[in-house]
Amino acid sequence: MLAEPTPAAAARAALVGALPTFARPEVFALRAVDGATGQGTFVCSATLIGERTLMTAAHCLQEMGVVRVLVAHDLSFDSDATPGELFAVSQTARHPLYDGRPEHDLALLWLERAPAVSRAWANLRPIDSLQGAMVQAVGYGTNVPGGTLVEAPQAPLGSGIKREVALPMRSVWAFSVDVGDRSTRGVCHGDSGGPSFYRFSDGVERVVGVHAATSNADCTDGTDARPDSNADFVVPWFIGHERPSCGEDGLCATGCAPADVDCRPDTADCLGDVQCAGGRCASDLQHPARYCSRPCAADGDCADAMTCRQGVCAQPQRPERQPGDGCQATDFCLGGTVCAGAPSTCVRPCTRMAECFRSELCVADPTGQHFCQAPAEVMLAGPAATAPAAATCSSSGTGTFVLLALGALFRYRAPKGRRGSSCARVFCSSSVVSWHWL
Repeated sequence: MLAEPTPAAAARAALVGALPTFARPEVFALRAVDGATGQGTFVCSATLIGERTLMTAAHCLQEMGVVRVLVAHDLSFDSDATPGELFAVSQTARHPLYDGRPEHDLALLWLERAPAVSRAWANLRPIDSLQGAMVQAVGYGTNVPGGTLVEAPQAPLGSGIKREVALPMRSVWAFSVDVGDRSTRGVCHGDSGGPSFYRFSDGVERVVGVHAATSNADCTDGTDARPDSNADFVVPWFIGHERPSCGEDGLCATGCAPADVDCRPDTADCLGDVQCAGGRCASDLQHPARYCSRPCAADGDCADAMTCRQGVCAQPQRPERQPGDGCQATDFCLGGTVCAGAPSTCVRPCTRMAECFRSELCVADPTGQHFCQAPAEVMLAGPAATAPAAATCSSSGTGTFVLLALGALFRYRAPKGRRGSSCARVFCSSSVVSWHWL
């Protein structure tokens, strides 16, 4: 971690001094431990954001074997005065969209037991308006630009010592933020996974960035991954692992004063029961996207417009129709069908012909809704006759064929045994054409 230099250090462009910190007990150092020898190697930094959850960078997991974590009570790994406490990691998760770039460079670790230190809060609020704001960056990395990660507990410039520095958020992107002043301050090797803290207007500091990369040799042009933009990775982990708290963690806690801001009202979108003020995250056939609800015995137990269905408040329901039934735009067609056509009927939707049965066409109604429809029978009108006669095939003259409701020309394959006859193109056993779909 590079800190703002003293005047003497500033004169040495290749080396920037840094001050260690005893603060930030929620910021940990990650150490990969060999299961056979017990020897450990410093890897990355991390932040305790739950009772037992650490947040770090996804690329840090690629460098770990059997991992144990050093709680950041002391300045170095090997201090005899204040020895670090080791915690085993029992479960890890890497962001599924991580592809080597900073945008989704996030991972979560589950400790076997809870450390007796205060936790930090992963920020879930949008930070798009914070460009130019200052953050407090923390990490255990080297403060020697271009330096290597060597555990040198007595070396003031080595990695493995926790440091903190104020950095500007130069740019805020959709899933990342750029930190560092491109001159004398920034994040460096070993700080990966460490936090950037920002104090919001409510007075609470939250982790708005996780150190992911640096783009220059001087370690003054870094990039953090944004937890808020990656909440769809962080929140499901919390739902499955952590207990709700009164802080902003995406989970709804009861008995908080004031009420927990994470508690979502009925009909709000949700991923699990623990997010909802009513204690239920429900869905139904007409509303497959999950929404907050609550248990009920009658409609009166539910919010306005919701109804009690099978003991749970449900979103407003539309009249249901079976496939093939006539319908209106306000009806709900069952079986995956849609209300389309003229007259309107519950029919199977389509986007291309291959989604329909072999004997059907994918057509559109006047509203633009595409659906599968069996073609109308195609009638053959023969040449004008001078006298009434049974329908026959004429070997001379040019017949007029009226093709109804096809919308396109299709190649016709004559039935076997009719090739070369006067009916080589159309089998005329009656006035109805027999079509073979190719």
